[in-house]
Amino acid sequence: VSSRLLAEIKGIEQGLFNISKMQTALSISDQTNASIENDLQAIRELALQSANSTKDAHDRSMLQVEVASRKANADALAQNAAFNKIKLTDGTFINKVVQLTGSSNNQISVSVSSSRSSSIGEFYLLGSPHLKAGASGSTAISDVTSQTVVIAGKGSSTIDISSGSSAKTVASSINLALTTTGVAGISSTKIKLDNLSNLASGKAINFKIGTTTISNSIVTPSNLSNLMVNINAQTNTTGVTAQLGSSNGELILSNSDGSDILIDDFISTNTADSTVTLDVTSIDARTGSEVGSAVSIADTVSGGSHQTTIDSVIAVGQVELTSNKSFSITGHDATATKLLQNNTVNTSFIDSVDISTQVGASNTVKTIDAAILTVNEIRANLGAYINRLSSSANHLTDIKIPKTKAYNQIIDADFAKEMLNLTKAQIIQNSAAAMLAQANSNAISMTKALL
Repeated sequence: VSSRLLAEIKGIEQGLFNISKMQTALSISDQTNASIENDLQAIRELALQSANSTKDAHDRSMLQVEVASRKANADALAQNAAFNKIKLTDGTFINKVVQLTGSSNNQISVSVSSSRSSSIGEFYLLGSPHLKAGASGSTAISDVTSQTVVIAGKGSSTIDISSGSSAKTVASSINLALTTTGVAGISSTKIKLDNLSNLASGKAINFKIGTTTISNSIVTPSNLSNLMVNINAQTNTTGVTAQLGSSNGELILSNSDGSDILIDDFISTNTADSTVTLDVTSIDARTGSEVGSAVSIADTVSGGSHQTTIDSVIAVGQVELTSNKSFSITGHDATATKLLQNNTVNTSFIDSVDISTQVGASNTVKTIDAAILTVNEIRANLGAYINRLSSSANHLTDIKIPKTKAYNQIIDADFAKEMLNLTKAQIIQNSAAAMLAQANSNAISMTKALL
């Protein structure tokens, strides 16, 4: 019995030692991830600088140099963090065992996810923006048709998209299921205005954004800056902002919340017979590339009067699904009027971020946000492991005390009992000695009397 108890006690003592070593390793992992997060925050700040329109190409290239340095440092930290030559944060520290006692099944399994720059970042799926021109002389109406998709991430959720939905409403529905799926919805609407033609010198164009009139914009095919000013003057009403594109003859119109952008009642101040046209093209908000063919809205003057033409177009925005973990969707449909036409989930990890362009800088912010979320989740798991190990250590300490007492009771004397026995023996011995002394005394007295 004492041998078994001793083995159990020694197992507990070793278990406490094992816990201490694992907690040290996990603390190193946590500190490493804290340092990685500092680099990620710095990259995010640089990306926000680069996304600002006040930066030119040279400025952004210089900012990218620092981003590259920060990326390399963060990756080196993740790759090299180790305890006793065992790598901790490179993705190889998986299903590591903490042996708590001598029992083979009394173990805790510990895993630490990778913090490498090639492992953390964003998983995303892009919906398809498109344009719908109105019939001649009529206001354009959204042609979005209904569909049902299932998003499967942490859990799965069904998203119903009704006819006429905007990217904004779909993103809102996706975000209602965020806690279930771990997948967020982002929406935005972007279009390009360019290729203005046949507008007479000194003449203006007018149109409505929604129901708000953008009037008396005196422009030329090579310079739409006055139109930009007039659009931005109504941003608080329309939600639409304008900025110059690759040249002064291009305008990029954006609605950052993903609402549809309606261009309506396009007309010019031309008086001579002519047909003034303006191209409207849908833009992929993630890549900045054109999507589909341009729609030309027109104003035709014939015989001194304006004729009925296609003067209206509605831009349906883009839905973007994003997460810091892999996910999938079903129910996608390649039909042109569907908002989610494919199920291709793309990745953008830290090792690939590039802020040398404005679009790249904006996308980098999304990637960094997802990466920071991943690092925070890793650190939360590390904290949970450390707390669990502390609880196990407390329990082992508590059970070690009675086991040690029981062991000592077996191999050591019971001092209280033995003291009682000793005292009892001493009393008996002393009593016997006294009786013997008294007997001897009586015998001597009787002998003397007889003599």
